[in-house]
Amino acid sequence: MESLHLPGVAVCVARGERVIFCRRYGQADLETGRPMTEHTPLLLASITKTVTAVTIMSMVERGLLDLDRPIVGSLDFKLGHPHADAVTLRHLLTHSGGIADSAALGVTFYSIGRDSSIPLADAVRGYFEPGGTYYNADANFLPQAPGTTWSYANQGYSLVGRIGELAAGEDFREACRHAVLEPLRMDHSSLRLDDFSPNEVAVPYHWNGTRHDTYGPYTFADYPNGGLFASAYDIVRFAAAVGTPALLEARGVLGRASREEMLRPYIPAPEVDGTQAIGFIHTEFAGESMYGHDGSEWGVTTFMRIRARDGMAAVVLTNNGVKQGIEPALAILESLFEVGTSLEHAPSRKD
Repeated sequence: MESLHLPGVAVCVARGERVIFCRRYGQADLETGRPMTEHTPLLLASITKTVTAVTIMSMVERGLLDLDRPIVGSLDFKLGHPHADAVTLRHLLTHSGGIADSAALGVTFYSIGRDSSIPLADAVRGYFEPGGTYYNADANFLPQAPGTTWSYANQGYSLVGRIGELAAGEDFREACRHAVLEPLRMDHSSLRLDDFSPNEVAVPYHWNGTRHDTYGPYTFADYPNGGLFASAYDIVRFAAAVGTPALLEARGVLGRASREEMLRPYIPAPEVDGTQAIGFIHTEFAGESMYGHDGSEWGVTTFMRIRARDGMAAVVLTNNGVKQGIEPALAILESLFEVGTSLEHAPSRKD
């Protein structure tokens, strides 16, 4: 924590239905001294994409969506993509849809202290529809054909969220709540900042070299790509459920065949030394095959891994944005699997 200037950290390990180990350190709010806890919601950043992916897969399982049908038939606007007739939902979910994140957006979609006043529908149409407020045919897309090139694209997941809204007939935040958060009893999680009481969410910080700066909690219009707030306790139970086919099925989230399809490696992701599946990235970590996702936004850095051989899951959530030199955090993550393995058969502790 000292080396990365982390105000607060929450860590948890779980396997199946059992949360094996949770610890919390430091503060969620430096100004008030409010401590970080395993139940403190933090902005998860891109770990959100895994929850978005599971939500979409539940719609595929119910026949509301098709992974491999061109998405043009699922939209309520003209898609201004150079390969519009070829882009599928699977392409978007695996970052192979030929979409780029335009640097011109900057902080356009961000909102401090409250949920964005820009509806997801407007953000998506503005980015993908010719003539839209944020549309740029050169900056928003790649020349490569869909399915041929992995290129991480946050806006691809925004589009996924809008497709999910149209298929489900409800706000995508509600679709996620119904498909994932409620069945897994994630009581300290939401895609709405306004769902939390004041002083409940961890304050995000940026270390400027001498002190921690903050704007306070925030969210953004394109939330399906990174806007979930969740506690370490909640998100590790989500991860452990994904790692346990019988549990995910028993909770009514996803059947085994759908989970297997979601986790099937699809395209190499060289920039992260892994292979991209739907929502999840397969990597080697601590000498083991694992899958999961990390997240990084202004003021937060988050890590989630699931061990392939037994479904054990570990998470590290912090309220400081760190983009380089994250080795200490990864060392914590590695040690969590060691602790989890050693404690798995020990008597449960209510802590």
